[in-house]
Amino acid sequence: IDSVKVSIVNDELKQDEKNVITEPFHILLIGSNQDGSINQVSQTNFNMLMTINPLTKKIMLTSIPKDYYVHLPSKGDNAYDKLSNVGYYGINESILAVEELLDIKISYYLKFNLLTIQKLIDGLNGITIESNDYNGEQVIKLLKESAKDNQEYVNNCQLIMKELLHKLMHVSSITKYIDLLDSIADNLSTNFSRTNINKIIKNQLEKQISWEIDSYNIQGTNGISSECYSTNNVSVYITKQDSDSINAAKEKINIVLSD
Repeated sequence: IDSVKVSIVNDELKQDEKNVITEPFHILLIGSNQDGSINQVSQTNFNMLMTINPLTKKIMLTSIPKDYYVHLPSKGDNAYDKLSNVGYYGINESILAVEELLDIKISYYLKFNLLTIQKLIDGLNGITIESNDYNGEQVIKLLKESAKDNQEYVNNCQLIMKELLHKLMHVSSITKYIDLLDSIADNLSTNFSRTNINKIIKNQLEKQISWEIDSYNIQGTNGISSECYSTNNVSVYITKQDSDSINAAKEKINIVLSD
């Protein structure tokens, strides 16, 4: 297992380190609709919180619409913008925004782009979504085609992530994990330590854990705002926050953490 290697491209955030085998923790999944360098500054259309409880073997996937109107904590009390635009200000700002929105502390992040998804899916010999088989290129096409519709895009992200997780759970050899990690190393940025990556892989291989995966899509209402931090008072479409939906997400997350 010590031979597992992954390039930790961006290790700027080290906070609230967890024992990933015995303690619940959050990972923020941040994805851009770009296929160039992982270090390219861009919007982050894919925003999903993964809550993992290794004791109960439960995972909650909480998706946040890319146009969700959120506070930028480090930019001042009146700084608000679409969540996708928060990506322009760095990983840490995205984490702070989601932490404030959901009243949580995020330990880890995974930042990826379209190439990451394509390579991972092809490395797993494709995935099945709603009874249809997709290779990596077809999944990327699906994401691009649905990007203009917040709800459709979020739904597709959820379906893709669930299928990826199910296939990753059933990888049966350390060699396969190594190959998968090597294939995406140049297209992945994370603050996960190599030690924790090794622990997770070793634990899954030894115990063949069957994880229970649930999901929730945070809802909102369509609107327009001329007070977005990144747009210089130009009116843009946003998704207004729905407090009931946010509270429902918090409740579902807390259930997974406390079970």
